[in-house]
Amino acid sequence: MIKWLVITVVTLVGFMIILLSLGYLLKENEQATRLLQQQLMQQAQPQQSKALKGQTQITTDNGKVSVVLAQSTDTLLQTFNETLVSNLTCVSVEQCQLLRVAFKNTTCQFASNSIGAAKLKKLATDTIEMANCTMQSSSQLVCQQNLCQLVPNSH
Repeated sequence: MIKWLVITVVTLVGFMIILLSLGYLLKENEQATRLLQQQLMQQAQPQQSKALKGQTQITTDNGKVSVVLAQSTDTLLQTFNETLVSNLTCVSVEQCQLLRVAFKNTTCQFASNSIGAAKLKKLATDTIEMANCTMQSSSQLVCQQNLCQLVPNSH
């Protein structure tokens, strides 16, 4: 009987030591993570202030002031492409949206998920010249292979 009691106590003490050491490791990891987050925030602040210097203010008709980034057309086109490509994923067609984007010289249709649609609507694409649009205006919005796509209508 004493043999089993000693085995039980030793096992419980072993588990307690393991739990306490895991708790200590978790505490140390949390402190290191917070220190790293503070360093990253300090590094990001100068970059944000540089970005704010490149902004211009435009006053609208009703007196509200909106801030617009002064971007070149190449940077804007690259941002548009990256946003479109990174926001094509879907599970069902309900997550996809058909976007009609007005460029400087033409209007094109694109498929994107709802997050991408919201981001793309914020871009000022009316200053970008688009060479051509590859999809016809009679396209159908689908979610194939977990990607929002435009496919030609089959009549």
